[in-house]
Amino acid sequence: MKSSLSEEMKHLNLCEQIKQQIDLADYVRSCGIELTRHGKNDLKGLCPFHNDTNPSMIITPSKGLYHCPVCGKGGSIIDYASDFHNTNLKITIQELSKLLPSQTANTTAKKEKIISVDQPVPRSSESEGGCSSACPAKPLRSGVVKNSLSPERSAELLEKTVSFYPKSRIKRTLYPEKTKKARIITEIVLFFLAFLRVRIIFYVHVKKRSVGNG
Repeated sequence: MKSSLSEEMKHLNLCEQIKQQIDLADYVRSCGIELTRHGKNDLKGLCPFHNDTNPSMIITPSKGLYHCPVCGKGGSIIDYASDFHNTNLKITIQELSKLLPSQTANTTAKKEKIISVDQPVPRSSESEGGCSSACPAKPLRSGVVKNSLSPERSAELLEKTVSFYPKSRIKRTLYPEKTKKARIITEIVLFFLAFLRVRIIFYVHVKKRSVGNG
């Protein structure tokens, strides 16, 4: 019982907000009806609810009411919207509630928030690679937070990564050219040592023979 009464109160409050905050004349104009001044405070236009050739629908903006003396249609903005779009009361109130200033403000704020997230992040003219401020900046995706690590943290993570990686493979991966040069130098040194060893053995052998003959 209390819930139904609460819903009814919300419904009545919403209807009052629609009548007070949405301008009837502006809404009628948005439906394609041209309005002209009628008397001191009223407006006049063609009635959309009958075959009207001589403007007969009178709108009183100060009261938020309209009336057509020819067909008898009249009422508030809710009645006009319901008759014009041929919708029931529930749907009419739902559609009109979207035009309330509070609802339009929330919609605009959401759009501005989305646009601000998708806007590109400006880059400094002293950025790495000498790129000037004219370089196009890539926009950040919605919900992506850019994270940066300090040099100390980066060094720590790199050291941990290296400790789990074979050193020989690191050398081959990070310094392929240096590894190749080192291998060539090593082979030359080994060849020279082998050649020197052979010469030494040959010299010792010749010396022994000369001593034996003497």
